[in-house]
Amino acid sequence: MKTMKLITILLIGLTIISCSEEKFTPISSEDAKVSAKIDAMNDDVSSVVEEQESKTYADATTGKISDLGKSQLSNCGTISRVPDFGTAPTDRSTTTPF
Repeated sequence: MKTMKLITILLIGLTIISCSEEKFTPISSEDAKVSAKIDAMNDDVSSVVEEQESKTYADATTGKISDLGKSQLSNCGTISRVPDFGTAPTDRSTTTPF
């Protein structure tokens, strides 16, 4: 019962504190201009992103690179694996490149 009274008093106190009047400061015309410029830049970025996204949906190959570039391995380098590829390594087995 004491806990319930304590919780009730705490909630009433928090409600009273949170209902205090907030002071609003007026926005200057310079602040409004800056805010409008920021909004315009955000709109520009959003339109570019939406345009690129729609192009991606229209052509699934857009933005994909078919040439993977130069290999980091030399032409004479070979890679083998112990155990062989396709065989799952077991506990305490090591994978060794040659």
